[in-house]
Amino acid sequence: MNLSLEKERMQSAVEVTGALERRIRVQVPAQEVDRQVEDRLRSLGPRAKIKGFRPGKAPISVIRRQYGDQVRQEVVEEVLRTSYANAIQEQGLQPAGSPQIEAESLAPGADLAYTAVVEVYPQIELVSVESHKLERPQVTIGEEDVERVLGQIREQQAHFHAVERPAQSGDRIKMDFEGTIDGEAFSGNRGESVEIELGAGRLLADFENALLGATSGQTLDIDLTFPEDYPSAEVAGKTAVFKVTVHEVAEKHLPELTDELALQAGVTEGGIATLRERIRERLEAQAEQAVRAQIKEKVMDLLLSLHDIPVPSALLEQEVDRLASEMAQRMGLQTQQSNQLPREIFADRAQRRVALGLIVGELIKQEAIQPDPSRVDSVIESLVANHEQPDALAQAYRGNREVMQRIQGIVLEDQVVDLLLEKVDVVDVATSFEELMSRANSAAGEEM
Repeated sequence: MNLSLEKERMQSAVEVTGALERRIRVQVPAQEVDRQVEDRLRSLGPRAKIKGFRPGKAPISVIRRQYGDQVRQEVVEEVLRTSYANAIQEQGLQPAGSPQIEAESLAPGADLAYTAVVEVYPQIELVSVESHKLERPQVTIGEEDVERVLGQIREQQAHFHAVERPAQSGDRIKMDFEGTIDGEAFSGNRGESVEIELGAGRLLADFENALLGATSGQTLDIDLTFPEDYPSAEVAGKTAVFKVTVHEVAEKHLPELTDELALQAGVTEGGIATLRERIRERLEAQAEQAVRAQIKEKVMDLLLSLHDIPVPSALLEQEVDRLASEMAQRMGLQTQQSNQLPREIFADRAQRRVALGLIVGELIKQEAIQPDPSRVDSVIESLVANHEQPDALAQAYRGNREVMQRIQGIVLEDQVVDLLLEKVDVVDVATSFEELMSRANSAAGEEM
């Protein structure tokens, strides 16, 4: 049963106790609480089943004695909720989380009085981005970029032939090895018929260098000191002795740039010329996406530098929970295991995300920006493009309110970036494709 609480029968006052913290003292007259209790008890009368009385015939005094304490507790809980909501509205506050209730008086016969401690959203005064300069990478895909990808394809299709000569960089060695530290075995110390391409960086450089010049059938001892920062604490900083037996030295042969190579790479028509075109198109698409991501990051950095705002702790906690859950999923952990991850590692990213969310939200509000339907369609199309049933998945997305809110949020953020790019001074800076992608990979690593 919902209770109505008339605002004129309650009093509220707000005390500012921090940048965002507010203490709201609320007082509801005892007679108002008593009236609510009495109304609810009387509403129980026709339905009350009390031993010794026909249903609905028990006197109010008996009903009060039977149900009074329970009804009063229910009424007090609802008066707390209703009066808090009224006080928030009356004081014009926008809470950023649930309140902490400090009860002063909840006893029968006394005014219901309490203090609600709550954080509110910050007031944001937007600062103009005009007169600020941002550098935007300008990338032209050159022949060297296409050739580099072709080289990678040739490496993937490489084959090896056994040779009777000393091993060189680029050769593949098949070997058995067994290592000891002070005569004792350690974790991962041995392997059989292990194939390693020299120069590929899969082994520590000192180990690979010791294998250069080895021949098929040779047995050699290799002393190897593991780096101090080696991932395995068991061997870090220690010196191991490896006994190695080389079974085979094989020379790498790369396929020629022919139509047959293009076919192996998935190009069924047009041969190597078409493969080159597709590589260029893919690199251009990657570059466009990376440039867009980097200029967006710079816009967000500018917004943060111009707006130093306090962030509600409740929103920070929610964002830390979300980041921990995302990392748990990437690590293959159960969602409930995310609370085992150290929360402090997410603090800075959570602070950034929440602050940007508040600033961007204020921009969207003041500029009255609405999600562009065509952009929403484009995002959905990109999400379902590689699915077996793209139309069905797109329909499912459109029917899921939560998913659509996330997609619209992405679109609105992009629209904000475009709006701000029109106001700042954008300077295009010539950048190589390799440098662009190196930055992109570095940024992705930081997000992890």
